[in-house]
Amino acid sequence: MGASVIEDGESSANLDIRQRDRRNPRSEFFVMYMGDEQNTILVLTKDKKYAQLVLLVHENARYFERELSQEEVRLYREGGPGAVGDSVKNVFSTDGILHGRFRTPQNTRYFLIGCDERRLFMCRLPGAVTSVPKAHACLRPGEIAASDRRKGAPAYRQGEWFLRIANSEEMERIVQFLARKAAFIEQRAPINTRMRSTGKPHTAEELLVVPSDGVYVRGYVRHADHKTLRLHS
Repeated sequence: MGASVIEDGESSANLDIRQRDRRNPRSEFFVMYMGDEQNTILVLTKDKKYAQLVLLVHENARYFERELSQEEVRLYREGGPGAVGDSVKNVFSTDGILHGRFRTPQNTRYFLIGCDERRLFMCRLPGAVTSVPKAHACLRPGEIAASDRRKGAPAYRQGEWFLRIANSEEMERIVQFLARKAAFIEQRAPINTRMRSTGKPHTAEELLVVPSDGVYVRGYVRHADHKTLRLHS
């Protein structure tokens, strides 16, 4: 797991994941854009067991100018400066090339970054934490945390998705919907599209969408970057 730090006064402080070889997922590395030299990127805590760390990124309020990307030019021509983003204060042309004047607000952000099973990842945290396990805990939705506390009702995770065992009331509704043929079980279906989420598909062996209730899966759940989950029936 490598990293490169770029001091770039024409951008805000930011993080990215790159690959040296597009055909080799193991060639991934982190890129950290410092933005202004007065900004701070600091490792708060790290955990060798998880191969992950918590990162603080503090940015001072300032203005900077840079050339607009092709996508930003398209947005500007369709809707004006406001369409490019809230941080754009004005757009101007230099030798026929569109530039934008941007403003970064003063803020402090926290990230969990590292290796998750097979690939590098980064995730913004809601606030400061003192350990990687505590970072994991604060990312678990409240309903999943409650499931964790119930004996015999473990929750499962695959990447950004959390899955828990359906309770008795939910099982009853599933049976009722299937009996009325108000819902149908899909085979080898992607969870992402049913939840209006993008990214590589998390494919379930069996998937059921219960209107106004939720998405239920059974069997395996597969993803290219994560270990296959095998859920109880």
